[in-house]
Amino acid sequence: KMEVTQSHTKKPQFTNLAQRETPIHPISERFHQLLHSKEGPRIFVKRDDLTECTMSGNKVRKLEYILQDAQQKQSSIVITCGALQSNHTRATAIAAARKGMKAYVLLKSSDGRAPSKNEGNVLLTMMVGAKIKYCAGKDYSKKDRIMQQMAQEMKDMGETPYIIPQGGSSLLGLWGHIDLMEEVKLHQEKNGEKFSHIVCAVGTGGTLAGLILGRLIHNMDIEIIGVPIWGDAPRFRKTIDDHVSEFMKHYQLIDPSSEGSSHLSIRDYHLLDGYAGRGYSIPYDAEIQWAQHLAMSDGIILDHSYTGIQLEFNLKIQEKPFMDWWIQFKKKNST
Repeated sequence: KMEVTQSHTKKPQFTNLAQRETPIHPISERFHQLLHSKEGPRIFVKRDDLTECTMSGNKVRKLEYILQDAQQKQSSIVITCGALQSNHTRATAIAAARKGMKAYVLLKSSDGRAPSKNEGNVLLTMMVGAKIKYCAGKDYSKKDRIMQQMAQEMKDMGETPYIIPQGGSSLLGLWGHIDLMEEVKLHQEKNGEKFSHIVCAVGTGGTLAGLILGRLIHNMDIEIIGVPIWGDAPRFRKTIDDHVSEFMKHYQLIDPSSEGSSHLSIRDYHLLDGYAGRGYSIPYDAEIQWAQHLAMSDGIILDHSYTGIQLEFNLKIQEKPFMDWWIQFKKKNST
């Protein structure tokens, strides 16, 4: 088992939920041909849609560590929250069922009522027996307080609740993407490849924080770019920096740049605004078209909330106006 190289603290235990070491797939030239564009920088896809059929994506990596902790604390029910069609709440409910626990989820809806038709992630969450509480959008900022009330409700019923923050973005959850960075490093070493950038959609900041920490722990030289799918970059930077700082303090890690090292600092990452479109989970025509082209060329299906937006950024990289801007951005923000 991997140990944190800068600390005496071992990596925490995790419960097996995901298919790990997912493949890294190069996007074919057919994709660029469908777009009638010149071939730009090579784009690879880390196929975390293959981590598990019903819990696929980045969520299950976090849940392996979080649910292990919940089990060790003999919790009987997990409580979490998310948007109406949240991938995280669906994955949490299914993972809990697999581990013999119950789930109680708080879902944000426009009016605080259940949808007129149960479909998508709401339906899957209900299928595994999870209890659902709906919250109006205007009250969702109080989600942490509401989950505490839900936990008390469960305690009064004799349950032992365990609260999981939105998106699974907790200290333990960060380990899931520290592991992913180890997989990327091993892939590079095995195949003689060197990736220059990792691009990640940002919804709560936990995945990106895990990638930043994984780069540090596994001593990797790679640029990390986050693309917010809602909100703005300054808000996310504070959240991500808080996640990273809490982890560094807990595990007694040292930012190498503070000791004069040439290694990338934990602050060396980029958040780029302007790719969220009209808002969370609202697709736009160009994004749908690019996702369809990738499905046709490579058989890879993207979602319009996260990975479709990442694809747009990767395509922008090959445009000269964007590259001129990126060079200036790097100069302006270099230290």
